[in-house]
Amino acid sequence: MLLALLAGIITACEDRLNIEKHGNMGGVNDYYQTDEETEAAVAAMYLKWRTNVYVNWWYIHNFMADDAWAAGGTHGDNTELEQLNEFRFDTSNSIVSGLYSGLYTLIYYANLIIEKKTRLLKDNLSVDNSGWQVCTTINLRIMRYAEVLLMAAEAHFQAGNSSKALEYVNDIRERAQAPTLTSITMDDIKTEKRLELCYESCRYEDLIRWGDAEEYLGEQGAEIPQFGYYAQTDEDGNTLTDDEGNTIYEFELRWPYTNSTYGFKDKHRLLPIPLTEIEVNSNMEQNEGW
Repeated sequence: MLLALLAGIITACEDRLNIEKHGNMGGVNDYYQTDEETEAAVAAMYLKWRTNVYVNWWYIHNFMADDAWAAGGTHGDNTELEQLNEFRFDTSNSIVSGLYSGLYTLIYYANLIIEKKTRLLKDNLSVDNSGWQVCTTINLRIMRYAEVLLMAAEAHFQAGNSSKALEYVNDIRERAQAPTLTSITMDDIKTEKRLELCYESCRYEDLIRWGDAEEYLGEQGAEIPQFGYYAQTDEDGNTLTDDEGNTIYEFELRWPYTNSTYGFKDKHRLLPIPLTEIEVNSNMEQNEGW
C-alpha cells in the first residue's frame, strides 16, 4: 500500500514538472530572429548602461572632480567613494572594478547585436538595404546641446575665432537668464562649462585635458570637511549656554580629518585595470603608476 502511494506521488510530481516551455529559452543563436527581438535587445543594452554602468561612471567622474565631497554621517561612512574623492583608491576599488566589468559587458552586448546583422529602425531610414542603414529620422539624444555649444566655443577660441566662441557662450547664458559677456577668455569658457554641466561627469576629464588637474586636484583629500551641528565655546574653550542654561549649537563647516596619502598624481590620468582582471589574465599590462 505504501509503495503504491509513493509511486502515485512520484508520478504526480513528474506530471507537474513536465510543463511546456513558455517563450524563448534558447541561447544567442536562437534569438535576434526578428526586428522586435533585436529592438528588445537594444533596449536591454541601454538599460544596462543606465542602471549599472552609468552609476559607476557618474560616481567616478564626479567624485574625482572638485565639485563634490563624499558625504556621510562621519568620515568613513562611504569608504569606496571617499577613496576616489581623496585619491586614496587602488586597484581593488569596487567602483572602478564595477565600471570596468560593466563597460566590457556593454561592449559584448553591443557586438552581439551587431554580429547578428539584424536591421533596425527600417521604417525610419532614408537608406535601408542589406548592407547598411543611414539617415534615421529619429533624433537620438547623446549629449545636451549646451555641451555641444561649449565644445564648439572652446574649439573656436583655440582656433582664434573669439567672436564665435563668445556667441556660443552667450547663447547658454541667455537661456540661463544670466548677463551676457562682452568679451571672452579661455577661463570664461572653463567656468561656464563647470557651472552649466555641474555633476554631469565632464569636469574631471576636462581638468585632465586642459592640463589643470594637478593645480585644482593636487591637494584634494589632504583635509576633509565635515558640516555639522556643533556646541559653541568661548575663547577659553568653555561651552556657551543661553539664558535658560541650554547649550548653544550652530551649524559649522570644519576640517577635522587629514590624510597622509591624497591628491591627483600623474598616474590618475588613467584609471587602474582592476586587480581581479590582472590576476585572471597574465597578458594584461597594468597602466603606468599602478
